[in-house]
Amino acid sequence: MWDYILTCHGVTELPLSVHTAVATGDLARPRLTNHPVHPEMRGPLQAAQVLSEARSMRAIIVTRYPELYGGHDDVTVAPV
Repeated sequence: MWDYILTCHGVTELPLSVHTAVATGDLARPRLTNHPVHPEMRGPLQAAQVLSEARSMRAIIVTRYPELYGGHDDVTVAPV
């Protein structure tokens, strides 16, 4: 599935700085060690940030939690 998405015309992979990669790992760690998902990673602020970035980059959102983005018809959400 990822090969198809990442090879679509217009898809750009954004490099992470070292600091961003560490911060992302810090946010993901509780999710990986204490299922269910860490609440901060599924909260309204996180969803709003993802929506904002997807809109500005004209991107799609690929997620395991598509219900977080319901009601936003201007952004494509693809469930995993």
